[in-house]
Amino acid sequence: LAADVVAILNTSRPYVRKRAVLALYKIFLRFPDALRPAFPRLKEKLEDQDQAVVSSAVNVICELARKNPANYLPLAPLFFKIMTTCSNNWMLIKVVKLFGTLCPLEPRLVKKLAEPLSNMINTTPAMSLLYEVIQTCCTGLSENVNVIKLCLSRLRAFIEDPDQNLKYLGLVALCEIMKAHPKAVADYRDLVLWCLEDEDQTIRSRALHLLSGMVTKKNLPEIVAKLMTHLPKAEAAYRDELVERIISICSQNLYQFISDFEWYLDVLVQLSHVTGTSHGALISAQFLDVMIRVKLIRPIGLK
Repeated sequence: LAADVVAILNTSRPYVRKRAVLALYKIFLRFPDALRPAFPRLKEKLEDQDQAVVSSAVNVICELARKNPANYLPLAPLFFKIMTTCSNNWMLIKVVKLFGTLCPLEPRLVKKLAEPLSNMINTTPAMSLLYEVIQTCCTGLSENVNVIKLCLSRLRAFIEDPDQNLKYLGLVALCEIMKAHPKAVADYRDLVLWCLEDEDQTIRSRALHLLSGMVTKKNLPEIVAKLMTHLPKAEAAYRDELVERIISICSQNLYQFISDFEWYLDVLVQLSHVTGTSHGALISAQFLDVMIRVKLIRPIGLK
């Protein structure tokens, strides 16, 4: 059937060309050997006069590229043309996601994409497209400080949005940016702390994860104090997550951010009095570890 379907790509009827392109994807899944001889004709459909045909070709190639993105690097100029001339948000989302997988393979794409992606971030009213552009920038353009700053400014709108889904997606993207630019994300500490008040536990958990990367020697006591205020009213599962996160934040990198171990002992004492926690063994282990490591604190700890 492969040869017959490829022949149908030449029909004058756009609807039939579109259906033939989509049928090819199913054929490639069943018979991968058909891809190589059919690919030049499939590539032609990226420049078809009918936008529905182009959209179908983009969809098929993007799906194929998920398994082997390196094979589709030569198509970057065509996809760049589509991205800068197309107004179809669905197609743009597909193309932008494809560039997100191609950027790590071809560093020259990073400079080329910075301007058009920045323009999209500044102009698109579609939140779905905006999010995909930000995600692509986080993974493929993470070294471009100006683009990342622009992404951060738009992510604030996501996190402050009353829509819980947008808020969660904003926090996920913030986590991605934090991997490469922790200092830039640190400026959003108050916004992340505000998310701890949210009714949705998934949002609170994501905010807790973010806080671990925002800790410094200076702000550690403040962050821990904020987390401690949530313990009395927290439900069982979230209460245990809070206790574990407080200990994790304080003990990370061998207590790198603790300058006052007497203060930390006091925190552990308060945690030991949390009703119903399942982390008694963890708290106990922290007491012992601090006492063994810090000789000066032993007389206070023994009291």
